[in-house]
Amino acid sequence: MLTCLTATVPESTPTVPEVRFHKDRRYEFIFNRVSWDEADRVCHKKGGYLTIIDDMEEAYFLTNSSELHDTWIGASRKRGHPWYWTHTGEMLNTNVTDNAIDLFANRPQRIGYDCFNLFRDKNNKPLFVDRRCAQRFGFICEEVSEPEPIIELNSFRGRYYMFSSHLATWDDAVATCNKNGSYLAIVDDVEEAKFIVNASRYFHDTWVGGHRTHDGQWEWTHTGQEVPGPNDSRAFLRWINNLIRPNLDCVNIYRDSGNWPYFLERSCQEKHAFVCEEGE
Repeated sequence: MLTCLTATVPESTPTVPEVRFHKDRRYEFIFNRVSWDEADRVCHKKGGYLTIIDDMEEAYFLTNSSELHDTWIGASRKRGHPWYWTHTGEMLNTNVTDNAIDLFANRPQRIGYDCFNLFRDKNNKPLFVDRRCAQRFGFICEEVSEPEPIIELNSFRGRYYMFSSHLATWDDAVATCNKNGSYLAIVDDVEEAKFIVNASRYFHDTWVGGHRTHDGQWEWTHTGQEVPGPNDSRAFLRWINNLIRPNLDCVNIYRDSGNWPYFLERSCQEKHAFVCEEGE
């Protein structure tokens, strides 16, 4: 007999969001039942995104951190296309023979069920369930902004860095840095990238000073020097290629749950934290 994977929210379930921390990441559990698209909009409005699950440890943490048994998370797909994490554009690895997170309740997935839900079974095991995007569930926002912007100062190799949690477009971040006599940070090598992503737990998704020029090349705005782009053998960091949205012309440095940095192409109109750099 087939068991239907549905759950109702208990009457005692709180309506006030609950905040939890895991591996220096901030999660907000929201109990209002909404569609996947509405959940995605709410998270962006809060300065975060529908949560990304990087490993089994994180999946178990999320399923055991709230009363919800059925929760929207940040993966979806277009008809006929693979699943991807909406925030980064990275495709999910669903090949169980290739170190994937094997959490899929339905394999193959069902036609018309194009949004991802994290389900907790009776043994508290997490499962990925494909759902219709119009269904209404609670949801988890990751990396929600603190109420007041956080400014942190750090130094590395004799240079000074100002980290701001204020969410700004790439152009506004450039203008803010220039106004303070600095520039949106240049990343010269892996060690500097590691320094930037580990400087504070509040900065996992941060504007740096690279952008794409009119001829399609990537460069550091402050110096005009070339940035080795995606699929360039000279690149010292892996780029997470976002093939879903067009016009991704600004560079973001992203930290995964293992504290490893990546370059990520983003729309310059998105709002993120940023890091300014200044010489000695």
